Amino acid sequence: MESIYPDQDDSLSQAQAIKILNDWGSKSFFRARKLGNSIHIEAIESTPCFTFRAKTQYEHRSVKTLIKPYYGEKLDNQGTPPDMWDITVDKPSYHFGNYVSDVIIPHTDKVSTCQTCGGNCKVSCWSCRGSGENCCSSCSGGRQLCVSCTGSGLTSRTVYETVYGYDNEPPRQEMKVENISCYSCNGLGTTSCFTCNGSGRLQCSSCGGYGEVNCETCQAEGRVKEYEMLHVLFEYQDHSQIIGAIEIPNNKLSNVTGEKVLNKRDYRITTVHELSDKKLAKHALEFLSQFDTSNALILYQNFEIDEIPVFKVSYKKHSNSKTKFLWIYGDEHEVYFDGEWSITPNTKKVGFVAIAVAAFSVIGIGGAYFFNKQPDPSYSSLATEESLVLANAFCDNLQLQERRLALGINYSDSVDSRFRQQYSDAPSSLDKTNEAHAPYLRGWCHIADAWLTEQEKQVSSKAPKKKLEPSDESPTGVCSMIVQEKLNKKTGEIERTTPCGQ
Repeated sequence: MESIYPDQDDSLSQAQAIKILNDWGSKSFFRARKLGNSIHIEAIESTPCFTFRAKTQYEHRSVKTLIKPYYGEKLDNQGTPPDMWDITVDKPSYHFGNYVSDVIIPHTDKVSTCQTCGGNCKVSCWSCRGSGENCCSSCSGGRQLCVSCTGSGLTSRTVYETVYGYDNEPPRQEMKVENISCYSCNGLGTTSCFTCNGSGRLQCSSCGGYGEVNCETCQAEGRVKEYEMLHVLFEYQDHSQIIGAIEIPNNKLSNVTGEKVLNKRDYRITTVHELSDKKLAKHALEFLSQFDTSNALILYQNFEIDEIPVFKVSYKKHSNSKTKFLWIYGDEHEVYFDGEWSITPNTKKVGFVAIAVAAFSVIGIGGAYFFNKQPDPSYSSLATEESLVLANAFCDNLQLQERRLALGINYSDSVDSRFRQQYSDAPSSLDKTNEAHAPYLRGWCHIADAWLTEQEKQVSSKAPKKKLEPSDESPTGVCSMIVQEKLNKKTGEIERTTPCGQ
């Protein structure tokens, strides 16, 4: 009995390809279910590709001059300084990673006058700029706002006046409020600052009023010691390249596995005698020659070659349709298409019928609710059935297919992920003939519409891409599940058909 999945070195039979396509289509709700059974396979061609990956551990060396305060210690300035590549440094042992190491180069010490302070041990204070004073932060020029009158120069007081009436009325006291000059500031609105005693200046707290501070470079010693430091950088780089299968994007091929053809480790790989295929060996040597060693040393390398199985499948949906191609690749049997099947929209008549029936249903249910009666079961059944038609009409009005073809793009996995986040209780695959799935169908179309709107905004300022031509390709999961509704005028019943001929 033939194995349902191919071995690494075997060709792919038509039965195996159909099984793989059916399994692949069932992994996502918007993929075509029974994909392998819905297309006609014409030919299968084996076109394997090879992935090159080289890990390289580099060693970079550089010399920099450093200074530090000189306190009179003994100097190491006797002898000739060694070359930077002659200095022994602990190296990693077949470990790929990035880290640094610093080593003082011997015989490079020398003493010089501090360039920062010129040997004076002192520098101008950065806070007061050498003046020894700073502006008072509590006032402005020695004057501050009067707290009694808040700067107006006036205060109010209450006075009582005796008012005599007419016709022997008894006198009475009346209260009046009048403004007078502020006694705190004498009507000026400002007073002398208590913090700086009206001078507007304060002694600098950084230098104590001297205008100078100790030099930080030489720590007030006046001299510095110069020496050279060897800086060693151990850097790891990972290079990869894919040979063959140019139709499949590299990011997809890099996520699958295949057969290990070569796994070689050495200090520096310059030969690939292990490969019997001369053409493959030539590509491998060209790949290895790109590593630059002009300013670095290669410590060791690891070179791997994997052979990824790739099968190019030519197919048709119908005998008179155009030939299309798909690719089955990797041990995981992933599938890649050169495009996405078009989805035939429902006719406008279905939308008109949906609106008419929906209006009738709403009127019937609304009347039953108004008279506090239970709606007739036939209305409920009609509303449930009509919700599926409305969902399809909603999707048609969004014109998802026409907009996607105009952009020249295919739906990304983000549409599926957004749908799953918003409708976590949705079934694994949507059946467009099932009334219970109507809310989810409508929700998927709404999310796809939002995604297409985002793509249209991104490409609005760019040149339009080449439009995809609708063809009678094999249907996607969405196409296979769309239901077309047509009202039979004689019987009054709604007939269902699928636009994909299923």
